[in-house]
Amino acid sequence: MTAENKPQSLALPSGYAIDVRTAPEELVVRAPSGGICLRVHLTPEGPRVEIDAGSIALRSEGEISLAGSRIVLEGREGVALRSGADLAIEAEGTLRTTATEQLIEATKGDIHVEANDDVRVDGERIRLNSPDAAPIRRLDREAIERGKGIVVPSREGEGA
Repeated sequence: MTAENKPQSLALPSGYAIDVRTAPEELVVRAPSGGICLRVHLTPEGPRVEIDAGSIALRSEGEISLAGSRIVLEGREGVALRSGADLAIEAEGTLRTTATEQLIEATKGDIHVEANDDVRVDGERIRLNSPDAAPIRRLDREAIERGKGIVVPSREGEGA
């Protein structure tokens, strides 16, 4: 490593260290273990930030905005979107949801389906107002918090 490429380092009392490099131009924060937990690459296209942390929390009294040519959210154990008010999901193209099973529940009020053209429903069986059908699976909010999902209530006289 040449003298020009050698990072300038600042050791912090917590054991973390901050390195500033000129080739490539970057700022690196190293954990006490030596692993890199934050890296800021300075490129002609603009800064690129990489964070490797046990958890990340963003808080703001105002708006938090993410913008990019493409945004990907991936959770190994789940993804939850919550709002204390309305939640809008809008797409100028096609909105596609895919899952092993999908549940839609309105806890208060109706469910409205509106289309500019036809509404198509295709399934092995389509049951509308079928009292003899298997019980509807209900969302269990506490189970979702614990990483579970749905609860199937037992029919009267069955099971427990």
